[in-house]
Amino acid sequence: MLAIATGTRSSLSKLKPKDFVLSVRPLTSGQNVDSNRLSGQYALITGSTSGIGLAVAKRLASRGCNVVLTGYGNVDKALSEVKASLVPEQKNQAHYIPADLTKDSEVLKLYDESCKVMKRPVNILVNNAGFQHVSPIHEFPLDIYHNMMHVMLDAPFILIKCVLPGIIGLFFFQKKKKHKWGRIINIASTHGLVASPNKSAYVAAKHGLVGMTKSIGLELCQPLFKQVNCTCNVICPGWVETELVQKQIYERMKKSNRNYEQESFALVSEKMPKGEFVQPHHVAHMVDHLCQEASDVINGTSIPIDGCWTVL
Repeated sequence: MLAIATGTRSSLSKLKPKDFVLSVRPLTSGQNVDSNRLSGQYALITGSTSGIGLAVAKRLASRGCNVVLTGYGNVDKALSEVKASLVPEQKNQAHYIPADLTKDSEVLKLYDESCKVMKRPVNILVNNAGFQHVSPIHEFPLDIYHNMMHVMLDAPFILIKCVLPGIIGLFFFQKKKKHKWGRIINIASTHGLVASPNKSAYVAAKHGLVGMTKSIGLELCQPLFKQVNCTCNVICPGWVETELVQKQIYERMKKSNRNYEQESFALVSEKMPKGEFVQPHHVAHMVDHLCQEASDVINGTSIPIDGCWTVL
């Protein structure tokens, strides 16, 4: 740190080089923004066999966190990638547990099985699973609507309901009280903040997830959680360059005669003035940040990663 004397312009002009002292002092706890809290923690990430969820799982694993994956993507490939991200000296582990998030009983089983394989309660929950169906409301199939609500609203509610008692227990019943904190991170969408036509079910589910996050954030400010340091936040990404979006770009290319780069820019610019896709690793790094000390007072907040989509 460079220590500089303060005073009038005339008094400062009289200073000589020897009057400037370079001093170094150790960082205090509140200043160490690069500390890593993820080492040795226990995370459950839904929808983590591809896209954003897989990027989150790999990021947390690379930081020493134990992770449980679930989803319908290529399980062997996803698990192999996550295991390659593990930190050998940390001895952290990665597991896959299948679950149908449209069924309450399987959501409950997912939590129980996650705690069993990790031999500890989950203290980081990332609710990421979701899917899209585009249709005008008068033609929207009710079974698909209900499944969307189950996966993107009911399952997060149930998992949060399960996780919080475990986080409290980790503080009050662990002898070393090492894990005296927790993180609940929901992955919504810009459609949790704004709307688009023909996506009524998706918009409803994501708005609901944003509202749930706010309410739970307030609950985590109550005396029961004062000593536990648990927060709940929601990340709202814009267009993310995933396999699903890439297929949409290729379909548009057939009609427009433009190349991939041109059609990508045209698609993303319709909503995002920056003209660039959000990448899965952008969201993964934000999840990491929300787990660190610098984010202790970020709670109940919606965090857009959307290239100015929601600014308009």
